[in-house]
Amino acid sequence: MKQKGDRKYPVLLSVVGTSQDEFEIRLPTGYTVEVLPEPVELSNGFADYYSHLELNGEKLLLKRLFKIKQDYLPPDRFQEVIKMFRLLSGEERRRLLLKKTNNSD
Repeated sequence: MKQKGDRKYPVLLSVVGTSQDEFEIRLPTGYTVEVLPEPVELSNGFADYYSHLELNGEKLLLKRLFKIKQDYLPPDRFQEVIKMFRLLSGEERRRLLLKKTNNSD
């Protein structure tokens, strides 16, 4: 999203609040995660985001937190808002590659 010239109006986010998720996913028998992504952290004063994947045996654990601390931002913070939502969009589309292990049952 590109802004032509300087933004004149403030940015209004939908709500101040926290969204927290924890998921546990059992991997299919005989598979493991090829590469575990690094944790993602973003803190910019008006919002915090944290996402962490952990492999625990045959279970993949996902923890993430999204906290909006300010819902009204001056026009000069617009690019920071765009950066945050692009990061979140990328996180929502993140994929994991599973690989077959040599274990035979």
